[in-house]
Amino acid sequence: RQVLVERYIKERKQALAELALDTLLEIAPNHPKRADYQTWVRLVGGEVEQLKQAEKLLATGREQVAAGDYRGARRQLDALEKSDPSGQLAGLLAREIDEAERRGQQEDELSERRERLETLLAERRFEEAESELEKLAGLGLSRVAAAAYRARLDEVRLQQAGEKQAMALEKRYREAIGSKDWFAAREVTEEYGRTVPVSQRPGAMLAEISRLEDIQRRQQGIEQGARQLESLLAEGRLPEAELTLKVLLGLDANLPRRAYFEERIAQLRRGG
Repeated sequence: RQVLVERYIKERKQALAELALDTLLEIAPNHPKRADYQTWVRLVGGEVEQLKQAEKLLATGREQVAAGDYRGARRQLDALEKSDPSGQLAGLLAREIDEAERRGQQEDELSERRERLETLLAERRFEEAESELEKLAGLGLSRVAAAAYRARLDEVRLQQAGEKQAMALEKRYREAIGSKDWFAAREVTEEYGRTVPVSQRPGAMLAEISRLEDIQRRQQGIEQGARQLESLLAEGRLPEAELTLKVLLGLDANLPRRAYFEERIAQLRRGG
């Protein structure tokens, strides 16, 4: 029985230690270690209660860690350090708080750097974006997220390169339009379509070229008709002159020399 008492005391099993001690004292009420055993059992009882309280503090502290309340968790840790007889539970909670705070700081930094990377991508500051992406990877950014950012960075780079090419093509197009070189303008339009295949700009370019070509042909026709009308009037060919003027007015009702031509025709009619 004495061996069992000492074993249960050593193992901090209060209930079993009390039962073994009661049995021992029934057999040997005047056991020489009676007082020592009774004291040790009481101490074990006190440690058990302390341990129960420490476990409650640990559970509460863990709940506060999970909720992100690190100040509250550290208050529980302070109380736990006073209640934990072994110090093991306090050490465990301290490590969990430190780890949670470290993860929280890392997540905050990750979030801030991701926002900065978004800004750099929007502003097309590629070198800084590259550097920020490397820092994010070092902070534990997942491979999937890193690959997605890399794809976006490449896409924005290609987009900018395409825009620069498009600007150069726009300049060449305007120069061709300005010189009324419709063939060159159409060549630029075809190149634009190959360079920026998703753009709808080439269609608008072709429409503009056709419109300007029509205007030019119409203007050339009016100018040729006006010269022909001058010749007909000079030769006194009244019927042909009247018909030519009618055609010209159909092309341009606001013909610049309309009054002049009408007066000349009127003179021919009067025999002048």
